[in-house]
Amino acid sequence: MSETSKITLTAFLLDTNILLGLALATHHQTAAARAAVSELEARGARLCIAPQNLVEFYASVTRPKDAVPPGPGWKSKNALAALAGFEARFELLPDATPVFAQWRALVADCNVISRASHDTRLAAFCLVYGVGILTANAKDFRRFQPQGLQIIEPASFNTEAL
Repeated sequence: MSETSKITLTAFLLDTNILLGLALATHHQTAAARAAVSELEARGARLCIAPQNLVEFYASVTRPKDAVPPGPGWKSKNALAALAGFEARFELLPDATPVFAQWRALVADCNVISRASHDTRLAAFCLVYGVGILTANAKDFRRFQPQGLQIIEPASFNTEAL
């Protein structure tokens, strides 16, 4: 049975790679992200974002084109306009004290270090607010499944799973 066929939730946090896929025509996740989000919206799923996503998105799209690795080099005003669009389209989950407490517990329980702490924060949002995660990087979140995190991937999206 695929991971997507096990999904029982109808509310999902959109990982930052999904937001990048929605905003960047040349992103490797564009087609899959747009199809999955469109299908979930058509089914009436509650689609959410977190302040963490918006910070990560902003940092990604404003990365200069001549950086290593290169970014899209968006101007701040364009990135902020995209953030406003996401906030208008998706539910913004509050960044509340329980999220930090959940993050700290996950970091300790799952031995999270370094950059993985950013995805751990997204997992904490999911667990606090009772939502799954739509991500193109399921491997980054699998360690949190024993704590109850449900994962759905756009590349293997199964519309019968919901």
